[in-house]
Amino acid sequence: MKILMLALGAATLAMPAMAQTIDWKTAGHVEIAMTNHGFTPRKIVLDPGAPYIVRVVNPSDRTHNLVAKEFFAATRVDPRDRAVVDMDNLKLAPGEHVTIHLITPKTHGARYPFHSSQIVDAASDLDGNFFIR
Repeated sequence: MKILMLALGAATLAMPAMAQTIDWKTAGHVEIAMTNHGFTPRKIVLDPGAPYIVRVVNPSDRTHNLVAKEFFAATRVDPRDRAVVDMDNLKLAPGEHVTIHLITPKTHGARYPFHSSQIVDAASDLDGNFFIR
């Protein structure tokens, strides 16, 4: 019985963090708005290796997107939300929003830029950064 308990404990520790139960009720919350004038906020500071619920909204009258390839590659996005992050690009029509549950990278001091790749937005310099404390 003791060997079985040790084996189960080791298996639990070896499981990826996303596979372990995460209490999303205690996760940090971040809201990013995509407007015709830029992202709000443009600087997002996150704790390393922490769960967050990120809500991205587009309250504007134009389609916008948020491209954050390096950030989404480094985070662990909950499987239920992975389809939302289509090729690391969140594209939202006017009035749309998405919610993503993720675990941030553990890299202290890292900076992950994000931007809009929409042609109209490129001229407006729509960009920002995720910073890991």
